[in-house]
Amino acid sequence: MRRLELDTCVIDKSVSVTLLGDVDAHNAGELKSRLAQAVAGGTPVLFLDLAGVRRMDSAGVAVLVELRRSLGEQGRTLALLRIPPSVRRILELLGTVDVIFDVYTDLDEGLRRTQQLRGVLPRLHDPTQKLKPGP
Repeated sequence: MRRLELDTCVIDKSVSVTLLGDVDAHNAGELKSRLAQAVAGGTPVLFLDLAGVRRMDSAGVAVLVELRRSLGEQGRTLALLRIPPSVRRILELLGTVDVIFDVYTDLDEGLRRTQQLRGVLPRLHDPTQKLKPGP
């Protein structure tokens, strides 16, 4: 098993994360926390490039489904890019590819197709109101 690696960059008001390695029950927790860090800035779209993933099991898919649900509740989206055949098979078996996820062939297509979402950054507070101090 190859160690899971994530390469994160901000591009055109979005976050792009490239995954390398296997995604399975052994590292699903790590993946979940690292993706949560990647989206913490509130960007409207998270692009997840899966081209470097050799294999993914149901634990990895569960992390992606949960992240997709969480982002969707915030009016944000998770888009999958460059899904390799081995990963596409598990996504299809679990009935998630093209049903739950927005899927694009590459980052250029994803940026083009999500331009409207990225056009307006989500407002985290009403600028006419004073911010309330935290707990």
